Amino acid sequence: MNTWEPETIRISLREIFYVIFLKIHIAAGIFSIVVILTSFYIFSLKPEYFAAGQILVKPFVDTRQEVFAGNAFRVDSPSETRMNTEKEILTSHELTEDVIKVLDLKPPPPKPPGLLVRIGLSSPPLPPHQALIRYVKKGVKVKLVTNSQLITVSKKGDDPEAITKILNAYMQCYIKRHIQVHKSISGVAFYEKWIQKYEQELEDAEGSLESKIAKWDIIHIREQKVQNLALLRVLHQNLSEVKGELASNNVVIKNITNGIGRDGYLTTIPNVLRNNILLAALTRGSIPLIIEKGKVTSLYRKTSTEWIDADKQLRNFMNEIKNMQEGLREGMIVDFQALEAKKKSIEQDISNTHVELQKLARIENEYQNSVIKVEQARETYKLYLNRLEQERIEEQRDIAGVSNVSILSKATVPSSPDGPSKKILLFVSIVIGGIAGIGSAFATYYLDHTVKRASDLEGLLHQPVLSELGNIKVRR
Repeated sequence: MNTWEPETIRISLREIFYVIFLKIHIAAGIFSIVVILTSFYIFSLKPEYFAAGQILVKPFVDTRQEVFAGNAFRVDSPSETRMNTEKEILTSHELTEDVIKVLDLKPPPPKPPGLLVRIGLSSPPLPPHQALIRYVKKGVKVKLVTNSQLITVSKKGDDPEAITKILNAYMQCYIKRHIQVHKSISGVAFYEKWIQKYEQELEDAEGSLESKIAKWDIIHIREQKVQNLALLRVLHQNLSEVKGELASNNVVIKNITNGIGRDGYLTTIPNVLRNNILLAALTRGSIPLIIEKGKVTSLYRKTSTEWIDADKQLRNFMNEIKNMQEGLREGMIVDFQALEAKKKSIEQDISNTHVELQKLARIENEYQNSVIKVEQARETYKLYLNRLEQERIEEQRDIAGVSNVSILSKATVPSSPDGPSKKILLFVSIVIGGIAGIGSAFATYYLDHTVKRASDLEGLLHQPVLSELGNIKVRR
């Protein structure tokens, strides 16, 4: 079975130049098109500027774990893992967000979708915030300097001031982010929150105490209590005296009431009535009349004028005594009733004084409770305030321990562009254009199967050339 083997084509340098000169118009055209198009692109490129800064990662000093021997601290040198961690922090999304907040960058206005997006040949534009993040991170490179503790942060862009500003903000925000990542959990925020609460409670307690002082006149409470207690003692003393008088008058009134006979006259005269001068005089004045009536009774009949006159005179005199006794009795009853009213008034005053004392005691108790609440709130506030200061000191010590990174060199505004080199690009375009032109010339020559010279027939027919005609000029 015959197998096909590719025929090896040998070409000489002369044939190469022959092909080139034969297809010089194609080579020149392709060369010109490539060079012209690339030249337009090269000269339309914006210059790119390069800015760089360096960050020094110092050994980590753990101030939280003191080594008692010599009051030294443990020092951790930055390892490769540590340096890679710092590199990841520098390229993190959160750091980019911090840079945007610090610089207060605004997202660019959204562009309407182009034709390629509409027909589905291109992806739609990013949302404004994501486009802003891409703009900030574009051209940012983080590189670890070999055998050192340095990190080089660089950025490329067409605006030298903008890339310098963004790069310096990157390094500043990185230091804050580094401290935030490596520091231990602090209780400052916790105590600040509770301090606000206890400060408000202290203000409320003090305000309540001041309002109670203004409402109750707390300053004179003790004086009011002393005065009320003195008044209470006087009232109790007066009440005792009134009760004694009431008891005495009650006994006298009972004796007078019990001593009245059927005829309405007192059979026995109490000592109180005996001490009455007028009644005593009337009583003594009735004795002669009684004696006189006895004599008349012994001498005259009851129907006689003398007996009737003596009896009438004695009866009138005794009626006066009776009326006086009754008046004295009624006066004593009125005095008794007045003493009863006075007793009730004193008892009411005593009750009111007790109520006032209870009110003062309640007010004083509430005042003391308010004072205790104010003192407790003040002590709690001071306690949390002291704890806050201690936590802040611990936080500063912690920050001092973990703030082991610093900016070794800030980025400066570049004065000249870093690229692209238009001369090199133009030279490359000329080389590429030449290669493309020569390649196109050879392609068109070998893809054209027409016979152009006698040697072509010899090669195609594999027959020797017997004769050859010269070029015939055609006349027109």
